[in-house]
Amino acid sequence: MLAGVLWVETLQELFPSLSKGPRSVPISLKWPNDILVGNQKLGGILLDMEVEGDTVTRIDLGIGLNVRNRPNDPKAAALVNLFGPSLPPRRLILQAYLDRLERALEDPYLKSAIPRWKRFSCTLGKPVRIRFPTSREAALSTLTGTAIDLSPGGELVVRTPDGSLRPVSHGDCHHRR
Repeated sequence: MLAGVLWVETLQELFPSLSKGPRSVPISLKWPNDILVGNQKLGGILLDMEVEGDTVTRIDLGIGLNVRNRPNDPKAAALVNLFGPSLPPRRLILQAYLDRLERALEDPYLKSAIPRWKRFSCTLGKPVRIRFPTSREAALSTLTGTAIDLSPGGELVVRTPDGSLRPVSHGDCHHRR
C-alpha cells in the first residue's frame, strides 16, 4: 500500500498538475496495486515476500511505471503523453521516489500507509467485482459488492449484496458501473 502512495506523492511533487490547478489530472490508486491517471493505468506495484514463521525475511518490490513508452492499450497512459517529451530523465523520477521510500521506511510499523492509501483511493465506495485466480481452492471465482474499507492489513473490505462484509486479500479488482 505504501509503495503506491509514495508513487502518487512523488508524481504529484514532480508534476503539480496531478494534484491541483485548473488543468489538473486526477491520479489515484486502485486496489490492490494500480496507479491510475483518470481511468487509465499509469503503473503498478508488485511485492514478493519470503516469510519464516512470523518473520519477514525478504521483500522484493517491483515497480512498473509508463514514463516514455507509448502504450497501445487505450486503458493505459504514459507520462510522456500527459506532459510531453520534456520530462525529467527516468533516473531522476526514480531517485525522487527512492528518496521518499527511504524516509518512509524509517517508520518500522508503517502506521501511516493505510490512511494515506485511502486518501488516494478510487476503489473505496465503488461497486466492484473481484476475480480470483483459477488456482484458488475455494469454490468462489468472483465476488461482487461495494468496496467499503481497507483492513489494517490492507485487505479490501467488500459489502456483498446480502449485506455481509468480506475481507479480500488478493484478486483482480474491476470497478463496475
